[in-house]
Amino acid sequence: MIASEPLPHFIDDLLGYLHETHPTHATLDGVHTHDDLLEDLSRQGMEAEARALAGYLRRLDEITHEGLTSTERLEHRMMTSHVKARMFEIEEIRTWEKNPQYYSDIIASSLAGQALFSHAPAPERARRVLSKLRQTPRLIQAARDNVKDPPGIFIKVGIETFNGALRFIEHDMPRAFREVGRRLSGTLPSFPPGAAGGCRPAVLGANPQACARRRPAGGAEYGDVRVGHAHG
Repeated sequence: MIASEPLPHFIDDLLGYLHETHPTHATLDGVHTHDDLLEDLSRQGMEAEARALAGYLRRLDEITHEGLTSTERLEHRMMTSHVKARMFEIEEIRTWEKNPQYYSDIIASSLAGQALFSHAPAPERARRVLSKLRQTPRLIQAARDNVKDPPGIFIKVGIETFNGALRFIEHDMPRAFREVGRRLSGTLPSFPPGAAGGCRPAVLGANPQACARRRPAGGAEYGDVRVGHAHG
């Protein structure tokens, strides 16, 4: 009889995968191995994560309960529910196809994790910020490609959160790294305007004319606001 995989080994492997796939959450968990990366939120990336999680779920199902402690049996149930919930979010709820705020929150949280917490010297955190900023257009393109026909309220909130992220990048980030020196402080504002041009049109992943025609429940024409931000 083939011995089943030890549960602690499985958990370590799964956490390693999740931290690599979700570097923003890894930073907030205190894991800084992937601090210079942004998530891959492309359709291919999301589908690859769903396949990987299905593989982890199969491995988890193959771990027999015999020999597990009472605590490990509870952990087994928790891990099963956690993996299934992640798969359900990606494959059924599909927030990544519906809500532009999903993308702006990742950008803002990822950058804030480096700017606000002194887990590394400021020059090193600033280097990681610049790496993330260089990857921002790829994440914005994923928003453009993925988000289709979102509800009107998602449009409104998406605009607000994207613009909040832009203000944080353009105004707060240079101040957060003033101690690094004039050269870096001058570099930070120089990159985001290119990303800013992509953020505003990416809120819906649709053209402004289509957004302007959208009228959500309640009668508010969020499309007008969205177009104003897209071209402002």
